[in-house]
Formats: sequence, C-alpha cells, structure tokens
Amino acid sequence: MRVREAIPSDSARLVTFFRTLYSETNFMLFEPNELTVTEEQQARRLEECRGPNLGSCSFAKQTASSLGWCSAIAESHGARAIRCTW
Repeated sequence: MRVREAIPSDSARLVTFFRTLYSETNFMLFEPNELTVTEEQQARRLEECRGPNLGSCSFAKQTASSLGWCSAIAESHGARAIRCTW
C-alpha cells in the first residue's frame, strides 16, 4: 500500500471511491444518491487543501484500487478537523 498526498489529478478516483463507499455502508454522513460532488469540484477541494498551513489530504492506494482517504484541516478560528476513511 502506498500513502501519499492527494493531488487534483486523483479527483476521479476519489469520487469513485466515495460513491462506492457510500453505497456499501449505512454508517456514512450521506446516502449514496446524496453524494453530488463532481470530479471538478473534488479537484478544486484538493487544490485548496494544498495551501500553506491549511492541512493535508492523503490518499492510499494499492495497485489500481483506492483503499482510503484522510484529511486533516489546520486550526481556523479555534476549530480543527481530521477525517479518515479506510
């Protein structure tokens, strides 16, 4: 398994990963039909995540399949968030 920083060109794989994940479990924030993010929107989110002192977005993969995602958002106005899905 390889874990690395997610980059905008990963957006298609990540959108597919989230759609698959949301359709396989009942423990996610959204129902499968509620996930409306496009590849372009995901690419913008990944680009925004790469800014200085903003946090980190990591992407895990093995061969061609996506295995996981983790994002850590830096403190902003006293709030911070870490979200991982494996």
